[in-house]
Amino acid sequence: KLYEKYGDEVEFLFVTNESAKTIQAFKNKKNYTFPVYIRRSDVPKELITRSIPRTFIINKKGEIVIDESGAVDWYSETVRNQLDQLLAE
Repeated sequence: KLYEKYGDEVEFLFVTNESAKTIQAFKNKKNYTFPVYIRRSDVPKELITRSIPRTFIINKKGEIVIDESGAVDWYSETVRNQLDQLLAE
């Protein structure tokens, strides 16, 4: 839902180590339309994680402003308000 609402204003990067076949099956099952990227190089140390999923929101300056591990309601009013505020900056 968040991607559908903000996809034209926010750059979403979904990165995984899963196989393309696994990714496509998951997207088909959930009817997701967002693009997914498979990592081709080393992950920057700031983004290394042991938990999945891990989500970062990075502002226009390239600073990590939200760093969440595990399941989160990314379509919550709080998250949408934060994105609206970041977009207004």
